[in-house]
Amino acid sequence: MTFLDFLSRDPSRFDAMLLDLDGTLLLGDEPLPGAAELIALLRRNRTPFFFLTNNCSNTSGEIAARLNAAGIEAYPEDIAGAAAPLREELARKGWEKLRFFLIGSATFPEQLGLRYATDPKRIGECGGILFLGGLHDWRTSFHAVLNELMKRPELPVVIPNPDRLNPVKGGVTLCPLGQFELVRFHLRELGIEIRPLHMGKPCPAVYEHVLARFPAGTRRERVAGVGDFLGSDIEGANRAGLQSAVVLTGLTDRKTAETAEGFRRPGFIFDSIG
Repeated sequence: MTFLDFLSRDPSRFDAMLLDLDGTLLLGDEPLPGAAELIALLRRNRTPFFFLTNNCSNTSGEIAARLNAAGIEAYPEDIAGAAAPLREELARKGWEKLRFFLIGSATFPEQLGLRYATDPKRIGECGGILFLGGLHDWRTSFHAVLNELMKRPELPVVIPNPDRLNPVKGGVTLCPLGQFELVRFHLRELGIEIRPLHMGKPCPAVYEHVLARFPAGTRRERVAGVGDFLGSDIEGANRAGLQSAVVLTGLTDRKTAETAEGFRRPGFIFDSIG
């Protein structure tokens, strides 16, 4: 059964929705079946929703433009992610004034007003390391970060996107956490353990921020959290007290979904959006 089939049979099941992007509505830059139709239906019925993404490489405007290019109607104000809760957490820890060595796109730190450096020769001047997505010289960055954390393992490491993999047409790509895991593997061989700060799905803070943006009176148990990955979309939705629904068009297959336990067990399993 598809998600749209389910909604046609039980249209009053959900009062609002949080929708993942990659592997749920998009695969690369191509729309997945039913994605455009679902968004059109939600707008027509005036059902509140947000696109909830761990993408920290692009602005809300850029993400909305990507959706529109795929035929999915979207606006910057529809996009929710890690920026706002991360800004608060950095301030709480006293890290907002640090200069970070940046791996990836500069869009996100500029959005947060963070100071950063991208030249590996300047990593010694930095008070933290920020892993983001986007194009960069991974080999050079990898060695710079590995060597700096060997010398200064106490450095704050911030990875807003806690996903390891991202589904794309023909396979997967490494997300920022997946890249950091390569560094952490070698550090552990040396007896060094690094615990990075995450702030995307499934972290509770990102859900509390976006739930606060829904109309007053919206009950979280009537909100659907829809995505393709048990470890972020489903666990995050369940921990936040939402109804969780996994679609099998990304990183999860049916057997894995049906045998999942605890917070990773989806409330609903759908073949696709439409």
